[in-house]
Amino acid sequence: MPRNADCWCNSGKKWKKCHKDRHIRKPVDVGMEFAKLKDEFTKGYCSHPNASTANCSGAPIRSHTVQRRGGIEAIAEKGHVISAKTAGQDIYKNKGKFIPRSMGVRSASTFPGFCNLHDTQMFRPIEKSTIQINDETCFLLSFRAISYEHFQKNAALRASESLRESDFGKPFEEQIYIQENLSAYRAGLIGGLQDTTSSKNGHDEVFREKLFEEHHYFAIECVQLLPIVGCGGFLLEFDFQGNEIQKIGYGTHLFQHISLNISVLNGKSIIVFGWTDNIDGPAADFVSSFAKLPKEDLIEAAVRTAFEHIENIYFRPSWWSSLSKEEKNALTYRIRTGLGMAAPGRIASCLLPDQRHFTSNIDILDVYQSRKI
Repeated sequence: MPRNADCWCNSGKKWKKCHKDRHIRKPVDVGMEFAKLKDEFTKGYCSHPNASTANCSGAPIRSHTVQRRGGIEAIAEKGHVISAKTAGQDIYKNKGKFIPRSMGVRSASTFPGFCNLHDTQMFRPIEKSTIQINDETCFLLSFRAISYEHFQKNAALRASESLRESDFGKPFEEQIYIQENLSAYRAGLIGGLQDTTSSKNGHDEVFREKLFEEHHYFAIECVQLLPIVGCGGFLLEFDFQGNEIQKIGYGTHLFQHISLNISVLNGKSIIVFGWTDNIDGPAADFVSSFAKLPKEDLIEAAVRTAFEHIENIYFRPSWWSSLSKEEKNALTYRIRTGLGMAAPGRIASCLLPDQRHFTSNIDILDVYQSRKI
């Protein structure tokens, strides 16, 4: 290429300062690259709708996505839970293997997403000893999930910049392969961030106006405790009958998100799907598909969804250790689905029953839904 031409990899740099002679550059230290990637996820900000330097109480704290007291502590044993999220963080150390590991409840489910003042004030209604399941509390659970996803997408996009140098010392053909995969990965992150930002803005508006009835939800209260908790948001692709409800692709079109919380309120497990976009869109179709399932299948289907769509999930250690190797492999495969480069692709039947039953001894106490559904 001409030395001053834009580089073929679309980095925005000139070829002479980017891929020229890259095949003779010293290969990057993969361990150091992973450390740089992880460092991006420590750079936080306050996600409160009214956050600013003037009204925040200082630097962001390690906010819990699942409340610690009465939530994540409810499934802990000796102060620890098993974390699916750490499996991705340890993948280099574990030589490519995806292995969930134990971690303390103080560190589990945290991210630097709120200052201390706003974290305390905003989520007080879902941190009390007795909590009502209503429009406000279901909204706050959803808000925390979407804020977490928005933070993760921002950090992942920043971190992906350092991956541009992962082809140092590689032959030209390998450089093409790496950069094409990275380009597709970044395009997905950029699109995902646009979608998540739209969902976050919708949640911000609901909170500022205190129009909690504009947040839509479908919630299940269980009689017993589930062995898992988790929190996250995800793009809708397929429903519980295997129908495609959004064709995810690249471009400028915005796709609809939904949040999922599996937590513990009032000593009982609760499952909440929530969203703020239009009432008759993909999220409503998804929840309608879920509600059509036989009542005895609802909890199992929600657990499948958590493993399939969110990595921010935590398990009771004795439950995890009681699973067979085959069952653990099946669940970790679900977690890896859709995580990016070299991850399994998602298929239409991903939420259909797979003959494995992890919560068959859990019963439903009550079902709640927003008035507009």
